[in-house]
Amino acid sequence: MGVDLYDAIVKKEVGDVDKRLAKIEAARENLLEALSAIDDIKATAHEHKRELASIQKSVVEIGRERDRLSADRALLAQMTATEKDRLRDMLGMPTRLQSVLIWIGTFIFGGITSWVLSYAYDAKMKGLMQGWMTSIGG
Repeated sequence: MGVDLYDAIVKKEVGDVDKRLAKIEAARENLLEALSAIDDIKATAHEHKRELASIQKSVVEIGRERDRLSADRALLAQMTATEKDRLRDMLGMPTRLQSVLIWIGTFIFGGITSWVLSYAYDAKMKGLMQGWMTSIGG
């Protein structure tokens, strides 16, 4: 009986050691997988960091380009206004204010002329025109 008990204990310990070694091996493989995953995550993080730096650099460049284009637009607007004034001067075209003043002056002149001609018609021209009409008509 002692031998059987001894064989059972030794076999049990050998089986336990094999199980423990298998568990240790599985843990080692899991640890290697975890380390590999950590390395992959680290590489991805570095790649994202490079991409972020590139994007930040692009944003700064776009900001500079926007500022330069805004300055160019302001200069172009100034040049356009200057050229418009030069073209108006060359063609002898009136300015907006001059156009309004001409319109008002023409309106007033037309009103005064209409009043003067109406007065002249009523005063003298009416009789002359009736005389001409009778001489022409018969």
